[in-house]
Amino acid sequence: MSGLILSIIASLGLAVEPAATPDPMDTFFKTFAEKRAPIHHVAATFEERTFIGEDFFESEGTFLYVKPRRMIRRTVKPEPTTILLNDRTLFQHEPEVLQLIVEDLDNTPEADLLFLGFDASLETLRERYDISLFTIKDDPDAGQGVLIKPFAEDLDE
Repeated sequence: MSGLILSIIASLGLAVEPAATPDPMDTFFKTFAEKRAPIHHVAATFEERTFIGEDFFESEGTFLYVKPRRMIRRTVKPEPTTILLNDRTLFQHEPEVLQLIVEDLDNTPEADLLFLGFDASLETLRERYDISLFTIKDDPDAGQGVLIKPFAEDLDE
C-alpha cells in the first residue's frame, strides 16, 4: 500500500527531496545580522597603539557609527584629524594643513570590511575575499569567528 502511495506522489510530481543542510556561513551571518539589527548607532572613545617594526604610534579619539553606513573617527592626540565615511565616500580633514581630502571608495574592497560589524553583505564579502569560519579550540564557549583573507591572486597585484 505504501508503495502505491509513493508511486502516486511521484507521478504527481509531489516527491519531496530531503532538505539540504544550511550553509554554516549563511547561518552564521544570518545570526550575526539578527543580533545587530536593533543597533542604529555606536559611539566609543579609543586609545590606539600601532606597531610598525620596532616603532609604535599612539593616538586617542572618538568613533561614531550611524546607520546606514556612516562613520566618524576623530583623533585628538597626537594631532587632531577627522575622518568621515558616508557609504563609499571618504572625507579626511587635516586642520593643521587646512585640507579636506575626498576619496571615492567604490573600487576599494576594504571599504566593506569597515562596515563588517554593522551591515556587511555576505555576497559582497564572498565575491571579494576568501572567508571561512573558525572556532577557538581552547575555549568551547567562545563561539565562532570569521577568517577573512584576500584571494591569492589579489596579493600578486
